[in-house]
Amino acid sequence: MGWSVSVRALLWGAVLVVPACAGDDGDGDASADGGSGSTQEVVLTPAGYAEGTIFQRNEDRSYDLVVQGTYRGEPSAVEAQVVDADSLEVVVPWQNVDDRPADGAFVGVLPGVPEGGWYQLEVRAAGADASPRRSAGRFGVGILVACSGQSHIDHWFDVDFGPGAPPSHDLTRMYRHAQVRQYGPSWQGWKPITGMGAVTFANRLAEALDIPVGLLDYGVQASSLWQSNVLSVGSPLVGTMFGWWLSDESGRYPLADNYAVLLEGLESVGRRVEVALWIQGHSDAAAGESTARYQEGLGLLFGQLR
Repeated sequence: MGWSVSVRALLWGAVLVVPACAGDDGDGDASADGGSGSTQEVVLTPAGYAEGTIFQRNEDRSYDLVVQGTYRGEPSAVEAQVVDADSLEVVVPWQNVDDRPADGAFVGVLPGVPEGGWYQLEVRAAGADASPRRSAGRFGVGILVACSGQSHIDHWFDVDFGPGAPPSHDLTRMYRHAQVRQYGPSWQGWKPITGMGAVTFANRLAEALDIPVGLLDYGVQASSLWQSNVLSVGSPLVGTMFGWWLSDESGRYPLADNYAVLLEGLESVGRRVEVALWIQGHSDAAAGESTARYQEGLGLLFGQLR
C-alpha cells in the first residue's frame, strides 16, 4: 500500500555553515578595505556543511538561506551572494547579511535563493574590492521527500535489491542523519542515491521538474504501524524489535520508536519536507490487524506529520 501526503511545517533556522576554501585568486584569503583603511579578511567556518545538501523550497519556490561564519579584522558589515557552481554566474547578487558582525562571528539571512542547483555561496566584507570566499560544498533548493514505512521502502535504497539500477541523476541525493535499524551498509549524511526503487523514483522527479530532489531514508524493515503488533503474544514479529510508528508507550521502548527517529531526521533538515511517502502494512496484516484500526493509525500518523 502506498501513500503520499504534503507536509508543511515551520522552518526553524536551517543553517548553511560555509566551509573554508580559497577565494577566486586561489590564495585562501579575501582581503578588502572595510572602510577604515585597514585590510579586512573574512574567514569562513568549515563545520556543519556537506556537499550535495538540498534545502526544501518554500511555497514561492525559493529558500531563505541562513548564513554564518567567522572573520578576522574589523569589517563594518558582511555581504553574501549565490553563484552557479559550474558557470559561476550570479544567481542571487550581493546583499548585506550582517551589518553588525561582532566577536569574530557573523550570521544573517540571504533571502530568495531560487529553486535549482547546484549552487555555491560567496561572502565578503562590505564594500570589498577583492576576491570573495566561496564555499567548497555545493547545495541546491528543491524538493525533500520523507520516505518511511517498512522493508517495502527501506529496500528502495539498497544496492542488494537493485541490481541493474540506472545511474542516479546529478540533481538527486539521499539523506539520513543516522543509521537506525535500516537494512544494509551503515551510512549517514548526503549521498548519491543507490537502489533501484529510490534511483528510479528520484530520477523521474528530477527529470520532470529540473530541480534537486532529496530522498530522506527512514524506512525500517519489518516495522509495524502499531506497537502492539510487534509486542503481542503470538505475533511473528515478537523479538525482532525493528520497531513501530505509533505507540502510547514509546518511552518504555525508545530504541524502537521509529517515528521519534524520523522526527530527529526532519529536525536536522529544517523541519520541512514537500512530500511524506509511506509504504507499509505487511507487518500489521501478519499480526492480524483489522483494516479499520490500521486506517485509524494512518490518520493519526499523518496528522502528527502535518
